[in-house]
Amino acid sequence: MRDFCLTQIGKPLLEDCFVPMYEQMKKYEGAWHKETKRLFPGYLILVTEQIYKLITELRKIDGFKRVLGDMECLVPLSEAEMALL
Repeated sequence: MRDFCLTQIGKPLLEDCFVPMYEQMKKYEGAWHKETKRLFPGYLILVTEQIYKLITELRKIDGFKRVLGDMECLVPLSEAEMALL
C-alpha cells in the first residue's frame, strides 16, 4: 500500500509515505538477534500540506480503509510525535 500511494498519488500532493519500524534484540538459539518490526501494524504515515485533497485521493484507492480522524476532526501529529517518527 505504501508503494502504491507513492506511485499513484506522488508529489507534490504526497510529500512522504512510510511505515514506522523499530529494531529490537531478541535472544534465541543461544544468541542475540536483531529483529525489525512495525511500530504500528496496519498503519501508514502520510506527510502532506494538502490534507483534504489527499483524503479525496485516498478514498479512490481500493483497500485503503480510513484516515485517522474524519473530515471534520483530523488527527495531525504534533511536532514531538513527528520528531519521534
